[in-house]
Amino acid sequence: MAEQSYVSMVAEARRLRIVSVATDWFSTSVAWLLFDVARFGLLSVGYATLGGFLLAQKVMAGQILFPVAMLGVYWLSGYYNNPLRRSRLSELGMTAVSALAGTLGVLLLMLLNDLTDALTDDYLLLCTLFGLLLVIVYVPRSVITTMVLHRFSDGRLAWRAAMVTDDAYGEASGNLIARITSHTSVVPVMKCGASDALKAAHEGLIDCFVLLPTPSNRLEDLMPALAVLLGANKPVFLSPMLENIVERRYGQVGIGPGRRNLTESIYEEPLMDLSRTEMSATTLNFKRLSDIVVGCLAMVATSPLVLILALLVRITSPGPAFYRQRRVGYHRKPFDIIKLRTMRADAEVDTGPVLTREDDQRVTPLGRIMRKYRLDELPQFFNVVKGDMSLVGPRPERPYFVDRIVAVAPFYTLVHQVRPGITSWGMVKYGYASTIEEMVERLRYDLLYLENIGFTVDMKIIIHTIRIIAAGKGL
Repeated sequence: MAEQSYVSMVAEARRLRIVSVATDWFSTSVAWLLFDVARFGLLSVGYATLGGFLLAQKVMAGQILFPVAMLGVYWLSGYYNNPLRRSRLSELGMTAVSALAGTLGVLLLMLLNDLTDALTDDYLLLCTLFGLLLVIVYVPRSVITTMVLHRFSDGRLAWRAAMVTDDAYGEASGNLIARITSHTSVVPVMKCGASDALKAAHEGLIDCFVLLPTPSNRLEDLMPALAVLLGANKPVFLSPMLENIVERRYGQVGIGPGRRNLTESIYEEPLMDLSRTEMSATTLNFKRLSDIVVGCLAMVATSPLVLILALLVRITSPGPAFYRQRRVGYHRKPFDIIKLRTMRADAEVDTGPVLTREDDQRVTPLGRIMRKYRLDELPQFFNVVKGDMSLVGPRPERPYFVDRIVAVAPFYTLVHQVRPGITSWGMVKYGYASTIEEMVERLRYDLLYLENIGFTVDMKIIIHTIRIIAAGKGL
């Protein structure tokens, strides 16, 4: 097997995603067509022939629009997120939920438009639609997933992995590699340190990383390697360590790895994905969609205020109204955050990166007011829409401070599992930090957020943020 040439999982996932979308569109189109046939048979639709009914303008519009709308539902369900890491059981659940969502959407349209007096027939039609969507969409999905699983089982597909360690390989590491190779679809391509593994990933030689435990068997000791590997935007797997499992269950909250596994089978070696959080694919997609929608609305609503503030900044102090500052984002990808300028333009010319302190003389009078009500953050809605940030997430820091925080608290690396946010649990509970020690203290809330991430938690953080802003406690 070691001499076999394997395809890139990125290319394979892209191909499978295209196939899945095309198959879903065709299956949904067939299901809707059969639903229209059932409508003609059960309801008095005012057409003499089935052909005349199907060619009616309104019916043809539904035949075009409904499959497209359902593709959006399938995307929101998370079905296309990880096409190479599906299980048939979870696939059945996703399909059923999507079919139910589509059926409820049709029910809403019927209530608004043409619900008939024969409610029994209407409800029978809705049950028919649900059954058609579930069966006709799931069957080809199951066939595709089964084919992919067979390709993994017979060795035609495999995850090319870099086995990452900075220590000499002892007997324990060798045994672990043997277990992973024998009981998963992972093929060890190379054994190396984190830097060499990252280089191999950029060259397209590997598909994932497997972190091997250090002699101390502590998760904390693997954080420096994780910090390097996250930059490749590929899965970083870890075989569960006894100490880590006990620590996660009974120890400090918020420092354990996510439970996203390479495989759902209990018969294979479990590999936990350190590059992702507990957030489900559905929650992830809903979060991104809400970021785009709310971000666009906020940009439009706040644009007059932003323009006025930008003009005042230019009038009251020399220098540009906006400034860009390099921050570290999702999977340690750097990006430029956009803010209204609240300090003198030469604030760090002589000192270099310095954290803002209370009564900081570099802050302008207007800037102090903007910081109090966090008005300087308004341009960051552009970063949210662009995808650099989210509405809620750990606040992004500058590379200079990231390196210093990681040196003191290695688990800080885990905050890069998600997009940084305009507001965060740490900002709500702790506020701005003026020292590295305070930034580490605030880290507790960011790690706690990673363990509890979800729509409800995000809403609570947003509500508390609004209260803080309204009370003028942004400083």
